[in-house]
Order: sequence, then C-alpha cells, then structure tokens
Amino acid sequence: MPWDLQSLSVAPKAHPAEGYADPDAHAVFLEGLAYHGKPTRFFAWYAVPKAADGRKVPGIVLVHGGGGTAHLRWVKQWYARGYAAIAIDTSATMPPLTEGENLPNPDGGPKGSDHCFNQLDEPIEDQWAYHATANIILAHSFLRSLPNVDADRIGITGISWGGYLTSIAVGVDPRFKFAVPVYGCGFLADDSAWDQRFTDMGEERKVIWKKYWDPARYLPNAKMPILWINGDMDGAFSLKITRMSSLLPKGKRYLSIQPAMAHSHVSGEAPPEIPVFAEQVLHQRKPLVHADSTGQISGKVWASFEGVGEAKEVRCGFTTDSGRWMGRKWTTIEAAWDASKDEATCTLPAGATAFYFVLTDDRGLMASSEPTEVNAAK
Repeated sequence: MPWDLQSLSVAPKAHPAEGYADPDAHAVFLEGLAYHGKPTRFFAWYAVPKAADGRKVPGIVLVHGGGGTAHLRWVKQWYARGYAAIAIDTSATMPPLTEGENLPNPDGGPKGSDHCFNQLDEPIEDQWAYHATANIILAHSFLRSLPNVDADRIGITGISWGGYLTSIAVGVDPRFKFAVPVYGCGFLADDSAWDQRFTDMGEERKVIWKKYWDPARYLPNAKMPILWINGDMDGAFSLKITRMSSLLPKGKRYLSIQPAMAHSHVSGEAPPEIPVFAEQVLHQRKPLVHADSTGQISGKVWASFEGVGEAKEVRCGFTTDSGRWMGRKWTTIEAAWDASKDEATCTLPAGATAFYFVLTDDRGLMASSEPTEVNAAK
C-alpha cells in the first residue's frame, strides 16, 4: 500500500482561501503531499454546525467527480442536516469565484480523473490517485481535529470518480464509520466506460494500473457499512462492476440500484438513501432495507429482503441484452410481493439475460438485490 496512514492521520495545516466567502462555511487551502518535489495545497470548503446541548456533531467527507471541484452547495446540504462537512478538490483546481469554469490551483498536485491513465510512467508519489486519496485522508484528519466534531462519527460519500476514490479511501483509512460510493467503484478494467483505454495501454501497463489504482485492490480491507448506489443504465460504471465491488468489503453492504438514474453531480447528491444511511450508522436510526438473498429456477426469480416494514412498490428489472454490461438496456416490471415472507417474485420475459429487484419502502427509499445473470451461478 503506497500511503503512509500514520503521517496522513495528522491534521494538515489550513490557510485561508482569499476571495471566497459564505456566512456558514470556510474556504481554505490544506497542505498536501509533495508533487514533483514541491509542496502542494488543495482547496476545501468546510462548515461545522453549533453543537446542541454541548454534544459534538457527526461529520462527512465529500468527494466530487470528474469535472467537479469542492462544491459549497454540497457542504451546506449536510450542514443543514447537522453535520460537519468538508468538500475537497482532488484535481488541482478551485471553484470559480462567481460563475464559470473551475480555476487552476497553482499549488495543486497532478491533474485528475481521466488523466490518471497517462501517468503510469510517473513515480507512484506523483500520480493522481495517490494524491487524491491522500487528500481525502488528510481532509478526514482535518475534520476530526475541529472543535465540536465527533471524530468517531465521520463518514464519506463520493460521486462518479469521487465514488471511485471513496472506494479506495475506505480500504486505506479504517477511521471512516460508513461510506456511500455513488456510481463509482472498482474493477474499471473489467466493464466500464474506459475499456478501450485499458486495451490501448496494453496488458503490462494494465497490470500495473490494477495493482496500484483499482479500488478492488483495497476494498477487501474495508470493514465499515457501505451503501452502493448506481443507476441501471449508467454510462460510466456498469452494474457488473458495482456488484463485483460490493462483494469485496468485510462490513455489511447495502445496494440501491435506481432505474434510469441520471449521471451528474446534482443527481449523485440527491438520493435520500444517503442521509438515512448516515443516520442509521451514526445515530442507530431505522435502517435501510437490505436484500438478503436471490434465487432463480426456470425463468422464475425471487429475492428476500430484511427490515422492510411496509413495501410501497416492488419491481423487477431485467435486460435481454448480452455481452458486456455497459450499454445494456434495462426495463422494470411489477413484481409480486409476499409480505409474510418479505419476498419478491417475478416470471421473467423470454430472452431475459440478467435481473435485479428494487423495493421502494414506505419512506420512499430504494433497496435492491444483486444484479444477477439468468441461470448463472451466484
């Protein structure tokens, strides 16, 4: 593992980010690791609510996706929920002061996301995933150090490439109490929007990339509860690799496949399952529904769930496409629900090649079974 968790567990120094202002939040540059031998600083927005009755507040680290940066609106969403929140930039940029494109950070590290495929000839310590993961851990350490923040109740969520980074960070930093990767996951070389990039880089370089930068390398170390969220027709991360990733961590896993979910920062922030999951883990509130098992025989498929309470809607998603999962079209149909068994059943249309169940409970929250190949062994 290339990161030194002991040194990254020390809160970094913070410096005010001039020109940024908000009545509730603070804009800072946090000191990062050296890049090409020079010190770096990365931008962050953070906010800490006042503690009620002298109690410290929980916290969350927010990790943007490709083309994003540290989003103030995201911090303020969690601040309004009573959380200390920190959103960091992982791509050597800064938010625009008013509107427009992200600004370059002259003291930042390597460029992010898609650029990572072109950095394999660089030293490990000068590559994007190394710096971005380190910055996440440093931001976590910084948040833990703030007055009124409960260091033992901090989680993380990330969107798209931020979900990818979240999937690495939870396998490196065991201090996180929960995680929610949205869209992003591991096994990028197995069935993702970047298949051609891996083909072009050749087998030898692909092996190197997978060894250091695929989340599948680190997810088996994660022991905290994890909620995986994705759409069934996401254009970047297929359901196949979402499922493969979800099976690796040692903690309890939850899955929410949301039919036709759009891929964007705004859509990735929006699922109501995320704050409910945080409350479940940090405050022992009513948990999300959890899919327990899935089965099939002769075109009839079923899934059992736990913690349902009352099912508002139960549907079965299926596809008749074959081959790679990226680009498959999915349709959902109504499934039968047996409340006495908390079990959903469905007879698949002829030609169906894979399926999943999605249950919407009385709170409007979605829980899903594993996407499964028809007649394939689990």
